[in-house]
Amino acid sequence: MRATDASGDNPALPVSLGRIWYSAAVTTAICGADILWEREMATVFVPPLMQKLTDGQATVEVPGKTVREVVKNLDAAYPGTQARLVDGFKLKPNITVAVDGEVTPIGMLQKVGEDSEVHFLPAIGGGF
Repeated sequence: MRATDASGDNPALPVSLGRIWYSAAVTTAICGADILWEREMATVFVPPLMQKLTDGQATVEVPGKTVREVVKNLDAAYPGTQARLVDGFKLKPNITVAVDGEVTPIGMLQKVGEDSEVHFLPAIGGGF
């Protein structure tokens, strides 16, 4: 999420206070500025076993242009999620990520669009 002033000349950082990424109306009320927002938030589908970390939410909106940025911002909003998904600089071997319905072989490097859906899929065991 990016904010600019009304002229579009002065980009500002995303506004996050704790677990909430504030909308333009709230930010304007807090900052007293005329701010226009450009939406760059992915919808993250949280696996059931991780929903305890997201206060029971099955989906959350998180900014980021790559899976790595989405995971980092997800952990900033919901501490502990990164530890469940990432080992070092890679996704854990028991986690797969799908962006916009496509399982990606490049994991954390995968680009994420502003309206993308990101699914973290736990490995399924069993079989013959």
